[in-house]
Amino acid sequence: MASLRTRLIAGLLVVAAAGLVLLAAITYAEQRSFLVDRVDQQARSASPSVSHALDDQGVANPGARRHNPDGDDRPPPGGGGGTGSRSKAAV
Repeated sequence: MASLRTRLIAGLLVVAAAGLVLLAAITYAEQRSFLVDRVDQQARSASPSVSHALDDQGVANPGARRHNPDGDDRPPPGGGGGTGSRSKAAV
């Protein structure tokens, strides 16, 4: 039979290992949640910049409406759709 000291040290190691595993699981879950929320926020905030860059490149967005300072919102010029007729050399 093992001595009391050996059993206490073994028990302490088991409790410490269980605590570290629990702490690691909690840290992983919190970090994952934080990073997913941050990527979602960055994607939402990048949307206007990406839309503007695509507009500058002449890529049409069929569902978009452009704001007109005269007060009426119209579909983009050219019907707003299509596959694009630009050549690859222009890209």
